[in-house]
Amino acid sequence: MKNHFFLQVFMLVAVCCLIHKSDAKHRRVKCSLQRDRVCGNNGRTYKSACVANRRRVKIDCKGRCPCGLDRRCFCTKEYNPVCGQDGKTYGNPCTARCAEVDVRCKGRCPCNPGRKCFCTKEYNPVCGVDGKTYGNPCTANCAGVKVSCNGECPCKSPTPCLCTADLRPVCGRNGVTYSNACSAKCAGVAEACEGECPCNKTTPCICTVDYTPVCGVDGKTYGNECGANCANVKIGCKGECPCTPPKLCACPLHSNPVCGADGNTYGNACGAKCADVAVKCKGACPCRSDFCKCTKHYRPVCGVDGKTYGNKCTAGCSDTKVACKGECPCNKPVKCACQKILKPVCGKDGQTYPNRCEALCRNTKEACKGGCPCEKPVTCACPKILKPVCGRDGQTYTNRCEASCSRTKIACKGKCPCKRRLRSRCACPRIHRPVCGDNGRTYANSCLATCREAQVDCNGRCPCRS
Repeated sequence: MKNHFFLQVFMLVAVCCLIHKSDAKHRRVKCSLQRDRVCGNNGRTYKSACVANRRRVKIDCKGRCPCGLDRRCFCTKEYNPVCGQDGKTYGNPCTARCAEVDVRCKGRCPCNPGRKCFCTKEYNPVCGVDGKTYGNPCTANCAGVKVSCNGECPCKSPTPCLCTADLRPVCGRNGVTYSNACSAKCAGVAEACEGECPCNKTTPCICTVDYTPVCGVDGKTYGNECGANCANVKIGCKGECPCTPPKLCACPLHSNPVCGADGNTYGNACGAKCADVAVKCKGACPCRSDFCKCTKHYRPVCGVDGKTYGNKCTAGCSDTKVACKGECPCNKPVKCACQKILKPVCGKDGQTYPNRCEALCRNTKEACKGGCPCEKPVTCACPKILKPVCGRDGQTYTNRCEASCSRTKIACKGKCPCKRRLRSRCACPRIHRPVCGDNGRTYANSCLATCREAQVDCNGRCPCRS
C-alpha cells in the first residue's frame, strides 16, 4: 500500500516538471516587432497573436478590445505617404492608424535615411514651411520639408479669388474634385484631368458623329472636341493635324483692357482677337456680370449696342449704356394718344415732329421749338440790366431780353430753379369752366391752370380738338 502511494506522488511530480518545462520553453519563443493587435478572451489587448499565445490566452477577435464595436475609420484623400512597421506604404498617417499599424518613417517604403534623392534642375520655386526657397517641389521633398506656398519666400498673403459658378468638374493632382478649373487654380492645385476624381475611372463616353476635326497635342486628328476629351487629350488646334504655326499678330500698345471668354485679361480687344478668344466684357476680369445681381422686374431699356435689356440694372451689369427707355429700336413708335395740334418741334434725333407729344411718343427729347435744324441764337442787343429770370429750359438769364433772344419762355422771375408756389397762396373762384393746359392736363378753370404754371391750350377738357 505504501509503495503504491509513493508511486502516485512520483508520477504527479514528473507531470508538474514536464508542464513547467513546456511553459518555460513556450515563454522563450521570440515574437516579431510587427504590431497586429488582437483582443484576448480575458479582455486585454496584445501587440500580436504571438504575444497572446505566449501568455496562453485565446484570441477573441482582431484589433483592440473590446470586440464588437464599429471600427470604421474615415480619412481624407490627402497624399502624404508614410511607411508602416509592416513594411507597407500608406497614403497618409491616418490610413496607417486606421490599419492599426505604427508609422516607421515618413515617405514611401523602404525606410532608408541615407538614400539618394534625384531631382531635375527645373526652376519652379516653392517656399517651404522652414521659410527657405527651394528650386522645385522635388528638392523640398528631398529635404523633408513641406511646401508652404508656390513661388519664392516669403509667402504672400492670399488674394481673393473670384470664379464663376458654372459646373465643369476637374480632378486636381491632390485627388480632390473641384467645380471648375478656376476653383482648382485658386486652391493652387494643378489639374490632373477633366471630370470628377479619380481620373482613371472608366465611364462611358458618348459623342455625336458630327465631323468638326481638331488636332490633339499628341499629334492625332479627332472627329470633334468631344472625341479628344474622351481620350483625355488636350486640343492643340482646330482642324486636322498638323497644326499650322500661329500667324504674326500686330496690335497697338495702348491699354484698353478687356476680359476674354476664357477668364483671362487682355491689353485690348486686338490682343484677345489674336488669341482667338471672344471678348466677354470691357475692363479687367472678372466681369461685373459674374457677380452682378438684379431684380426680375421688367422695365425694358434699349442699350447702345442695339440689344433690349430687362431693366437698367441688367444693362449696367453688361457694361452697356442705356440709349433709350423701352424695347429696341429707340425710334420705334409707341402707342400714344396725342392732340392734332401743329406746334412743330425738332427732336434730338434731328427729325421734325408735329408737336412735343409726338416726339415723346417716339422716345425723343425736344431739342428746340420749330422745325429742324435748330436755328442758332441770333445776335441780340439787350441792355445790361440785372433782373434775372428762369427760362422753361431750366437756365437762368440776365433779364427778359436775354431769354427772348434765346427763344425761351420765362418760367418765373429770379434765378433757377423756380420755387413752386403754395396752393394756399393761389386764390381762384370755384367756377367750373374746364380748360386744357399745354401739358395735356385738364383744369377746372383758367385760374387753376395759371396757378399750376400751365398755359391754356384750349377751352374744354383735354384733348383739344383741332
